Amino acid sequence: MELRDMLHVSMYCSALSPCGKYLAVGNNYGYICMFNLSSALSPNPAERSEKPVAVIKAHPGPVHALQTTQKYLISAGEGPITGWKWSDILNNKPKKSWTLDNQTKASSTSLAGKDTQISSYNCLCYKAKDDILYSGGDDNIAVQWDLNTGTCVESYNQHTEYIHDIDLLGDGIVTASEDGSVKIWDSRSNSCTGTFLPHANSQLNRPEVGKWVSCVTADPNGEWLAFGGGPHTSLWHVKSSSLVSVLDVENSEGNDSCFTPNTVRYFQDEIIAGGNQPILHRWHVNGQKKASTPCNINNIFSISCKSSDKGNLLLPMVITGSSWKMDVFTNLGYLGMTLSLVPCCKSEFC
Repeated sequence: MELRDMLHVSMYCSALSPCGKYLAVGNNYGYICMFNLSSALSPNPAERSEKPVAVIKAHPGPVHALQTTQKYLISAGEGPITGWKWSDILNNKPKKSWTLDNQTKASSTSLAGKDTQISSYNCLCYKAKDDILYSGGDDNIAVQWDLNTGTCVESYNQHTEYIHDIDLLGDGIVTASEDGSVKIWDSRSNSCTGTFLPHANSQLNRPEVGKWVSCVTADPNGEWLAFGGGPHTSLWHVKSSSLVSVLDVENSEGNDSCFTPNTVRYFQDEIIAGGNQPILHRWHVNGQKKASTPCNINNIFSISCKSSDKGNLLLPMVITGSSWKMDVFTNLGYLGMTLSLVPCCKSEFC
């Protein structure tokens, strides 16, 4: 990447390595930038530790999603979903291990340049117990992939517009779409078992903003959902399909009409969201506002953190968005440090 590109860069997604020592960040130019997070957080950080140690040209267009498994870093965006071995990346020898596209088998080489139609995938989530990957894309379809065989297991296609976000929920998934709906899918019956239409609720509807739903998250027990977009961010009970709370974000005028979330996550005993404000908004799990933590990014696109062996999310938390900077929180009460996207030198590869 050249210096002038940084003026227009957006970091759409991020993921930590299984060990939690390395950070991968995907941007709108198709690059994955690697950071030594452990070194950056050291009391005596090594020289250039807050800058990328390497850059990979991963996709011909934007990298929309990154997902970590014990063995692979998985990237999604324009073109096929791609698996990269963490061992290759950390040895400065990154190469594509496999690709997935158009509900076909995984291949040993990239399909870029050979497809007559370029796919675009917007979101990923991973079920470690079964080694299953779920994806959502511009074709309005959520796909279940078996990473052991590299095959499409099932596709879910009741959305009428593209899928923005996806998360695990019980024995299935939940998806959020441009069509204004949030849908629950049961992977056992391969069917949609529930649909939420937040724009149809008078407490949530914002017709001046739109009906699309940009983000969704489920609590670890699969009992609660939080989502938002055009409608206000809100908390729902899954079993009863009932609205529990509007997740209020008051501004100086005493209303939250200006906040539009791009990402929302359950983190320990909190719900956390980021969007078109340089603020990390935080609520208790019952929907009551807990705190607002300022950050350096005006438009937040992703929130990522390390997962424990039991699947619990842990600090540090990394925030990315419409900036060449990435904010790192080691305490959610205040900003810990900022990483910078700058041109790499000797360690750069592509």
